[in-house]
Amino acid sequence: MKNFKELKIWNKGFDIAVKTFKLVNTFPKEEKFGVSTQMTKSAVSISSNIPDVSGRFSEKDYCRFIEISLGSMKKKKCSLAS
Repeated sequence: MKNFKELKIWNKGFDIAVKTFKLVNTFPKEEKFGVSTQMTKSAVSISSNIPDVSGRFSEKDYCRFIEISLGSMKKKKCSLAS
């Protein structure tokens, strides 16, 4: 398996998480445990699912975890190419 940090989807997911944390810091205090928590958990899950499976399972399983990471983007196929 490739180093997950070389995958485009991991890098994009990481960027989304960073931008999400910056965005929710601009929200009012009353949203601290509301929508901001949901947003940050969702953003972090994109890139965190990838290293969890990296190198532990078959290529088919790895692709499935990549698809899970893509979530609502409705990606149909996994491409291990970066």
